[in-house]
Amino acid sequence: MTRRLLTIFCAVILMWMPLRALAFAIAPASQDLSGRRETTIDSAIKVINTGNAEQTYYLGTLSFVPGIASGSPEFIPYETDHSGLPEWIAFPVPTVTIPANTMVEVPFSVTIPPGTPSGTLYAAITVSTSPSEVVASNGASIDAKMASLLFVTVEGETVERLALLDFVSAGDADGPFDLSRSYAFRLQNQGNVAMVPTGSIVLTDLFGRVISSQEINPESGGVLPATTRSFSGEIVPRADGFLD
Repeated sequence: MTRRLLTIFCAVILMWMPLRALAFAIAPASQDLSGRRETTIDSAIKVINTGNAEQTYYLGTLSFVPGIASGSPEFIPYETDHSGLPEWIAFPVPTVTIPANTMVEVPFSVTIPPGTPSGTLYAAITVSTSPSEVVASNGASIDAKMASLLFVTVEGETVERLALLDFVSAGDADGPFDLSRSYAFRLQNQGNVAMVPTGSIVLTDLFGRVISSQEINPESGGVLPATTRSFSGEIVPRADGFLD
């Protein structure tokens, strides 16, 4: 698994309101798997009951799309769309009962159908204290779910291609050495695999001396296939404008 296929979203995600104190956790926050068509990939998540009583947890899957600004997932209700990867994920049992203050490893498998195009697919494995049909019908009182993001790369004819759509900076210099600037740019993934952009923005003076150099993506945010994501930051050189 290369860096380009590393996890690209935040840690364990709370979904749906109202938020309440959750007496459980799941790990890992996300996984990267890969395999060929017509194969089954086995993996697992860990569910931790941090409460003081035994609890039954319900397992499920959801589709999501990445937000343009932050890349954070925007979950799609199961009844709206659960085609593709969410349907390929299977659990040996739909529920797991865990004693208080105990961690249990919950296995799952992903079966890649024949004819699946190469590239990175994504979905979320969800864990809840209520069955899906109850969660879906409770309206404003629905329980919170937690999700572990899953990225599956179907091996084969993969294409890695990122395009810089634009780059803008803001701020006016107040003096010859005040070169601070904010910047923003958008990257579009024109390939079929998830990619984590890397690089630096380097600021030099008239003599070619480096005044400032910083990574463009220090948090390893990524761009999923056929999506566009915005990145931003600050260029802040030394106050005197010279090298350290």
